[in-house]
Amino acid sequence: MAERTSREETHSIRQDGEAPRAPSREALEAILDGLTEALFPRHYGQSDLDGENIDYFVGNTLSTALDSLSAQIHRGALFVGDELEPGFVHEEAIELTRAFAAQLPQVRGLLINDLRAAFVGDPAARNFPEILIGYPGMTAIIHHRLAHLLYQIGARLVARLMSEIAHTRTGIDIHPGARIGSGFFIDHGTGVVIGETAIIGNNVRVYQAVTLGARHFPTDDEWRGPPQGVQADAGGKQVHAAGRRAVEFQASRLGAFPG
Repeated sequence: MAERTSREETHSIRQDGEAPRAPSREALEAILDGLTEALFPRHYGQSDLDGENIDYFVGNTLSTALDSLSAQIHRGALFVGDELEPGFVHEEAIELTRAFAAQLPQVRGLLINDLRAAFVGDPAARNFPEILIGYPGMTAIIHHRLAHLLYQIGARLVARLMSEIAHTRTGIDIHPGARIGSGFFIDHGTGVVIGETAIIGNNVRVYQAVTLGARHFPTDDEWRGPPQGVQADAGGKQVHAAGRRAVEFQASRLGAFPG
């Protein structure tokens, strides 16, 4: 068959030998859901949790999610096929997962600041639970903070797949390599794109149809996103043109906002 010839010979893109399995999207979706439930157990987990059973619920949910995450990190490294890829050895994948888990309290602290920024930044927001479970921007930043942590420790394929799950769920596309400061709020959010090279400061608010990223990948320069305490409105497009430090911002404004 012509398709087989293309796949196996003419246009082959895989290494010799048996093709390893890619990380499972379904498993990664379950991992994201489990981690979110562990971070916010009364909102995403079970509303009837109390002081006696909440610790058990969090511990059990987190253990299940982390066990699965370790397996997916290992599968991701094997799928890439590079023995230097973090997690290629099963024991290394376990250590990466432990490093990831150790930083979850700090991630939750960042998310609480993001939640507060959304409450302050949106006049229509009535309470924290509404934002936490009903705002696509909040869902996107929860997923991003988790994916970014994985990206930092070297599990980049898994991180990239998690970011794509967030994109599918929310319409907001944030590369896991993007560095986003505390108190970040995406209002509405449809069409927001934040690229790998973006560096966003604290207390930044972004509305729909905003792109923060690079035209090209500069070798000796890096586009830094909005500084601290700024607002990027709908239709705005910030693009770093490599080598010129040029910034475009169209059909909108970029200005400080209070708080």
